Parts: sequence; C-alpha cells; structure tokens
Amino acid sequence: MSTQSCSICGPKRTSRALCNCCKEYLCLDHLKEHDDLLNAQLEPLIDNINQLADRLQQVNVDSLLQPIRLQLDQWKQEAFQSIERIYEQKSNELNELISKKLNHLRQETEQIQTKIAQVIRNHDSTNEQIDVFVKTIQNLERETTDIYIKPININIRPLILEDNYIIFNVEEQINNNNDPLMLSPIIQTISSSANDVDCIACNDTCILLHHHPTLCLYDFNLNLIKQTHPYPDMSIADMCWSLALNRFIILTDYDVFVLNDKTMSLEKWDIRTRKKGHWHSITCSLEHLYLTAYKWGTNAYQFNIRPSSFVFNRKWTSPTTCVKDESIDHFIHNNNNNQIAMILQNRINNNKHFQLRSDQTLKCIWSIELKQCQMTVHRNRFCSIRENEWLIIDSNQSHLLYISRDGIFKQIINYNFNQPPRRAFQNKSNFLLVTTNHSVNLHQLL
Repeated sequence: MSTQSCSICGPKRTSRALCNCCKEYLCLDHLKEHDDLLNAQLEPLIDNINQLADRLQQVNVDSLLQPIRLQLDQWKQEAFQSIERIYEQKSNELNELISKKLNHLRQETEQIQTKIAQVIRNHDSTNEQIDVFVKTIQNLERETTDIYIKPININIRPLILEDNYIIFNVEEQINNNNDPLMLSPIIQTISSSANDVDCIACNDTCILLHHHPTLCLYDFNLNLIKQTHPYPDMSIADMCWSLALNRFIILTDYDVFVLNDKTMSLEKWDIRTRKKGHWHSITCSLEHLYLTAYKWGTNAYQFNIRPSSFVFNRKWTSPTTCVKDESIDHFIHNNNNNQIAMILQNRINNNKHFQLRSDQTLKCIWSIELKQCQMTVHRNRFCSIRENEWLIIDSNQSHLLYISRDGIFKQIINYNFNQPPRRAFQNKSNFLLVTTNHSVNLHQLL
C-alpha cells in the first residue's frame, strides 16, 4: 500500500489523514494545526450568535408592535364610526318613512272626518256617499293595521369583511430604507448668482446651468464642458431633462426650447395652446411634457412628445389642479411609478402642501401639509432621491425636508454651508447637487 506525503511538509513526513475540509493529506502536526485554525474561526461566531440570541431574547414584542397596533386600533375605530354613521343615517330614513306614511293616513282621516261632519250638518247624505265613506274608512283601517303588522320592508345585506382588508407586508418593511440621510462636506463648488440658481437641470452625467447670459454644461465634478450664448433677452422660467428626447428642455415665459447638449444648439419648438399668464414650471415623463402657467388656480397642460414637436393632449384647470386661491409652486414627474409630485401654496392662509398625484388624472394619492415651510418670494423646490423618496428645500430656515415614498416626514436636515439652499438634484452616482444664492455645491449622500 503506497503512502502519501504531507501536503505541507512534503516528502519529509508521511501524511496520517486526508482532510475532508481541504481535501489534502496532512501529517499529525499539521492536522492538529489545521483543526485548531478551524476552531479559532468558530470562536467569534459563537460570540456573535450568543449576542444575537441575547438581542432576540430582549425584544419587547408589545413595544415593537405598538405603532402597528395603533394603526389597527385606528382602523377599528374608523370602521365602527362608519357603521355607526350608516346606522344613524338609516335610522333617520326609517323615521322619515314611517312618519310620512302616518302623516298621510292622518290627513286622509281628517279629510273624511270633515266630509262626514259636513254631510251630517247639512242633512243631505245619500246612500252613495255613505258607501264611499265606508269603503274609504275600511281602506284607512287596513293601511293602519298594516303599519302594526309590517310597517316597512327591509333588506339588510350581511357586512362581509375579508382578510385581505388588512395585509402585513413584512418584506416591504424589511426593505424600506429607514436609514437617516446624511450629507458629506462640500466636495466641489462653483460660484453662481441669485438670479441663476433656479435655472438649472441635471441628468445622470451632466449639469445645465444658466449663468446669464450663458448656458453652461458641467460634469459632476463641476468641470465646465461646454457653453453657448442663447438669445440675450431670454428669460428662463424652468428647465428639465427629457429621457425620451435625450435633450434638455428650456422653458421661457412664453416659449419652449430644446437644447442638444452635444452641439449646444438651441431650437425653438412650437407649442400651440391658449393660456393666460406666462409659463411657470416644466417636467417630463417618457411620453409626455407637462407645463404649468403662472396664476392662482393654476392650469396644467400635457403634451405628447414627438421626435420634432410637442403635440397638445389635454388641459387641467381648477379645481382639478388646485383651488382658485392656490397655485402650483413646483412639480416633478417620477418615471418610476408614473406619478407627479407637486407643492401647492395658498395665498389666503399661507399654507403649503406637498402632494403625490396620478400623471394621467392628477388625482391626489397622498398629501401632507408643509408646516415647516413659510411663504417666501422664492419657490419651494424639491427633488426625488433614493427609491421614490423626496427632498424638499426650505430656504427660509436652511432646511432639507426628507419625505418618504408614503408621504411621511422622516427627517429635517440642517444645511449649514454658509448660504441657504435653493434647489437640489441627485444623480445615480449618489451625488447631491445643492444650489444657493452664491454657489453650486456638490455633496455625497451618506
């Protein structure tokens, strides 16, 4: 029988065993050394699993589930209130029905009483009259008896509550990003003016900034790539990136321009629609261009995107867009879920709301009041971050308001970088671009 040498010692020593772990022949010394090494790797695992067991033992189920139970309790209370409301409504309807029937019988009875008394008083009764009185009284007696026997027919359908009215989605809860949002210090910055900070748009690789009277294209290291000089009197209201056209779209007070970022050529595209007031905001989906006109009771317009034109599709007016004393401050389309987010401001009570709506009907999905935001001469801007979440700019208090995909306030971030923020954009590389009155700052989302 042939012998095998130790894989580590070589021909000097004969192996004593074949290690099933590494499939090598080892001598006794190296077999023990190998065994000790494996055991050494197990010791920290024992510590980790013991710590995990302690954590699981200390979980307070009641405390953990309290927020969920509060939602269940609220649902139960609202369900009971709905049942009570329907019960009260139907009870009132029942009273009205029986009262109406009784009032009718009483009126008929009083009329017969009056007629009989009149005939007796005039002494001019006839057999025909008496027969009519008898039949009428018999009918009234029968209808009165019916009230006691079966006053009103009722048909009650059973209230069926299905299990899927309430669904616990553990997977979604686990995957939901609850990490706080943190910003790195400023990585790079360029100067800008207060008149330019609203005129900015981004895609995943570059930034378009209006340094009046120049349109400048930067990369995300804030290096200037290209620039062009558009019309000197061009008053830019807003800008956005169109993924469908692979172009930047520039909105002025009265016109729409398309910018080819490769050649920096600017082309005016006609938009034929009647509107009052000048254009205010712009956003794009994969199929449509959306515009708002600046006025209280804002009008919104949807256009189909064609290779060389925008074709008018529909117009929304107040109150679908907002009530007459509100205006749409800013809006952004989210291509991930075919929805439009917008900020509304009210000139009567100075309130602002952040809403998520359907991009086809503008039906509101959820709405939250921005109690932190005050009325300001600047528009309250916002951007989409992470997975369908939102970052709202509060310039007055130098805050960034972090909103979840479900419309829940998650965090208020103090933007302590010399100047209040005005706009923000995130690209796929997790960079956050923040504009102020005097600079454009680049941060990393941590």
